[in-house]
This record gives sequence, C-alpha cells and structure tokens, in this order.
Amino acid sequence: METEPTRKSRNQVRMLASYGFSPKEIARLLGIAVRTLEHQYASEVELGRLMATAKCAATIYRAATRRVNPSVSAAKFWLMTQGGWASQHRYIGVKERALQAATVDEVKDGESWDALLESKPVQ
Repeated sequence: METEPTRKSRNQVRMLASYGFSPKEIARLLGIAVRTLEHQYASEVELGRLMATAKCAATIYRAATRRVNPSVSAAKFWLMTQGGWASQHRYIGVKERALQAATVDEVKDGESWDALLESKPVQ
C-alpha cells in the first residue's frame, strides 16, 4: 500500500528530476510505481527539470555575457540552442538586417562580441 506524498518525498522527487533521473528511475528509488509517481508527483517532476534547466541556462548566459573575459564557447552554445544559429550557416541579426553576418565559428575566445556587432551592415 502506497502512502500519500510528504514534503520530504516531494523534495526528493524534485531533486532527482533536476539531476536528470527518469520517472522510472525516480519511482524505483522511492519504492513506488511509475503510475503513482505520474499521478502524485507530476508537478514535482516537471518543476525539478525546469529548475535545473533555468539554473544551467543562467550559468551559461552569465558566462557568455560577462564584461571581463566572456566565454565564447558559452556564447556559441547559447546562440546555437537559443538564437537559431547553426555552425556552418550565417545568421543576420534582428536589428533590421543591419548587423554583419558571421558564422559562430569565426569568433575566437577573447574576441569582443561588441566588435562583431559593430561591424559593417549587410548589403
């Protein structure tokens, strides 16, 4: 007989989901059926994954946009996953096609993104 969720079990599910454990793995670790997990802990599974994604996105964004020594690798990852950039394709910026088109691969670590954005407009 399975018991009602407790604050502790809800926190455990949220934590395990944030670490990337599947519902099947979480259910096994808690000693409950997957169906029970899906019915009684659906919100915790979703929130755990969302919270982890938000933390990772914030970390990548901060690394990519810091004023001193920004991480070009983090910026490339962000642009490729969130900005519609592709490794071999050129992307024209949102500012009415006024930014110079450039591939993500052309920017090297230590280069200024501001310098890239201030380059000549696309003809």
